[in-house]
Amino acid sequence: MQNIEGQYSFSSTKSLGAKWKASRQDALFKHFLPILSRDSLVVEAGPGRGEFSRACVSRGLRFTGIEPSETLAESLRQEGFDIIQDTIPPMPLNSDSVDLVHSADFVEHLVDYREVMAFFKESFRVLKPGGYISVIAPNYETIRTLYFKYEYQHSFIVTRHRIGNALEDCGFEIVNSRSFLISPAPWKNIMDRILVHTAVPVLTNAWVQALIRMLANEDILFRINKNLYDHVAVLARKPAAE
Repeated sequence: MQNIEGQYSFSSTKSLGAKWKASRQDALFKHFLPILSRDSLVVEAGPGRGEFSRACVSRGLRFTGIEPSETLAESLRQEGFDIIQDTIPPMPLNSDSVDLVHSADFVEHLVDYREVMAFFKESFRVLKPGGYISVIAPNYETIRTLYFKYEYQHSFIVTRHRIGNALEDCGFEIVNSRSFLISPAPWKNIMDRILVHTAVPVLTNAWVQALIRMLANEDILFRINKNLYDHVAVLARKPAAE
């Protein structure tokens, strides 16, 4: 994948939603991700601002990030994280060496299904038998045009079925699959889905958006819209060796 960092700025999104993303990591480890031993190696594709990186290190997990942005990679290195500054796919890692490959808000930036499949196949290669891949990305089925409104870098359209089918076609077994706006905790799912299918359509209505813009400003509207990003989360497993 071509590195086009120089063609757009990170300044508008660098700090937006950071606290929300950081608080969501605990829920991911409690309710979605597999239980990993403290010596497990976790590799994250596109660690960005480092919320998941910090959550891994705080749990005693070995962590490596592969970050295409030179700016973000250097910022994470200054925090002490092991970061490879490179684009994905391919993945500059040994085969059968990783316990978990994780990506959040990453696959939607890949150009098309061929790059997504290449990323999944590379993940399959580097994972140990019995290792896991977790994929979290914005849910096109619920947020629709908001998927592209502020993110011209979004190319691949993500739905639970598209991600699940692609992972299965790359040899993975699906372990868990869900959608969430606030939290991936199963006991919150009903209220979460009600919120998505009631509040999100209202707040993204063109007339409501115009009213918010008039009463507040474009920056407030941007923040509201970014916090309305419903996500899909799919956890899959590389079959264990027989």
